[in-house]
Order: sequence, then structure tokens, then C-alpha cells
Amino acid sequence: PATRPVLERYGLGDCGGEEGPDEPLAWFATVHRLPLEEFLRDVREAAVKDVAAAPRAPSNTPSLFSPHFIIGSLVLTLTLGATTGMVNLIRIAAGADVPIDHRQIHGHTQVLGFVALFLMGIAYHALPRILGLGGGSPGRSVRASFWLMAVGIVLRNIGQPLGLHPVGRLLSLLSGAMELASGLLFARFVFALIKQVRAGKYDRKD
Repeated sequence: PATRPVLERYGLGDCGGEEGPDEPLAWFATVHRLPLEEFLRDVREAAVKDVAAAPRAPSNTPSLFSPHFIIGSLVLTLTLGATTGMVNLIRIAAGADVPIDHRQIHGHTQVLGFVALFLMGIAYHALPRILGLGGGSPGRSVRASFWLMAVGIVLRNIGQPLGLHPVGRLLSLLSGAMELASGLLFARFVFALIKQVRAGKYDRKD
């Protein structure tokens, strides 16, 4: 237990675990491109300390993975995305024409509602750990980026079929603004990590 703060500091706090592979610690360090001798020295120093006396280092690594991006992406694709796609297929099978706005909201939901939300959720969780920056939870900006994107997608599904009416155009405009804001928050998070990369296990040339 005394080595836990060391593992978290080097970005290995979530590696392995009770369900993880039975591999030597040096193997994990090598795969994650850590400075091996320095890392093993810190682990050994922590391991010889009295566990009861070892200070519990504050960790900014969340103990549980926040699943709202993954759940949200699945909910959107299994409701709005899959439903509009299924309706479109039924129309095609019946020989009817599929309005362009119905094709657009189907594609919009699948690309942003499923793919983008899913990848954003994985990146928010994994990218700090991949870079060896400790996996700190980015907090409110992450929740804001999720809700901006999710609500924007729902508004687009409402506004796009009403595109010939002012309220539909307004909803679509608001949808685009919210999705853009979500993307900017995500980009800010990514570039902030890249600026800190020298503090982790990579260099800018990587």
C-alpha cells in the first residue's frame, strides 16, 4: 500500500489491479516508457517504509471511471440514431423517399452522438494516464462538455425537421453553438495536457 502514491505519480495507479495481468512491475514501467531505474528506486524506497506510518498522499486520480460519456453515446445511438436509421430503412423498403433532413439527423446523431461522445469519454479518462500525468479529473469542464454536446444533438434532432420554420432554424443554430462549445472545451483539455507533457514520460518530439 505504501507504493500506491508512487504508482499514481507515475501514471500506473490504474494498471493491473485484482483483475489485471500478473506481470513484473518493470514490464509495466517499460511498456509505459517510464525512466526505469528512477521509477524502481522510488518504488523500493516507498516499499520499505512502515505502511502504517506512510503518509497517505493525496491522489487526483479518480477511483472510478465516470461512465456518462459512454452511457450517453449508447443512449443517443440506440434511441435517436438507430430509430431514425430504422425509419429511413423502412421508407426505402416501401419505395418511399427519405427526406434530406431525416438523413441528416440520423448521420448527425451517429457521428457526434455516438462516435464523438464515445471518443471524448475515453480520451478524458485515458489521455492523462497515457502521457503519465497522473490522470487527474478535469472536473466541471468535462461535465459541461458532455451536456453541451448531448443537449446540442437532441436540439438538432428537433430543429432539423423544422428547418423551414424560424423556430427550427433557431434550435439548429443553438445546437451548433453548443456542440462547438463542447468541442472547444475538449480541445482546451487536450492542448493543456500537451503543454504539460514534459512533466510526464514523453517529450515534445514524441
